[in-house]
Amino acid sequence: MGRTENPINYELPTRGRLAELLRAEKAGRTYDELATLTGVSPATLKRAASGKVVPAEKVIDAFLEACGSGSRTVRTAKSLRVQARRDERGGPIRVLATTVNTGDALADALEALYRNAGAPTYREMQKSAGGAYLLPLSSISRILGRKMLPVDEQQLVAFLRGCRVPQREHGEWVEAWRRGMGLSSSLIDFRKLKPVIDAIQRLSADARRFDALGAGVAAGVLPLLEVAEKGMDTSRLAAGIAPVVAAAEQLSRSRWAAAQLASHCELPPEALGTAA
Repeated sequence: MGRTENPINYELPTRGRLAELLRAEKAGRTYDELATLTGVSPATLKRAASGKVVPAEKVIDAFLEACGSGSRTVRTAKSLRVQARRDERGGPIRVLATTVNTGDALADALEALYRNAGAPTYREMQKSAGGAYLLPLSSISRILGRKMLPVDEQQLVAFLRGCRVPQREHGEWVEAWRRGMGLSSSLIDFRKLKPVIDAIQRLSADARRFDALGAGVAAGVLPLLEVAEKGMDTSRLAAGIAPVVAAAEQLSRSRWAAAQLASHCELPPEALGTAA
């Protein structure tokens, strides 16, 4: 006869309810038996059903698959996991796209959306968003670290999908992004900067300028490459950054492109040869 399990910890109710569901599905199986079926250690499985921690999504999937649970039960478990992770961080935050009018407000809102989604891992977000091409891990880290905002509407929508924001709400968040970036609907976005990219390709490398700006510039503009043209020569882009800014400003008839490029490079706008 197996040892009696410790009582479920209900200190955080949603976490306790998730543990309760997992134990109900376990239905007399031992953790050693489940470990054999899942490849997950017995200790990890036992902690998942303790109510003391919120298990990883992959642990829940493996646990319930080994128990032969139905799709409805799996969905319920995952929903409880999201609620528990959210509750661990103080509960949901009320956030409205219509109240976003600045870059800082947009950064706050994106962070709130992430938290309301249960703070999924970056890889979970990337998978929900549609893959690395649409939402690189580095971009998720920089967005949530408040080092950048989504570079275009496509990346914003990928971030929204990563946070499981319903598609019917995407339109209002796109408008919020435009306001936060200081854009109007008529202004050009990065996806339409192909002429700028073509101009960069024609620029000759300027070693002195590249040395002055440093290798950090080449790393800082990688998000632009993901949007503009895969496989761009990063040294040329770094060397020609000032002409790129000038061309982008001319195309968009505003200064937002310069500010965004400067943000990617983590340099003040004047370092790129533009006014603040």
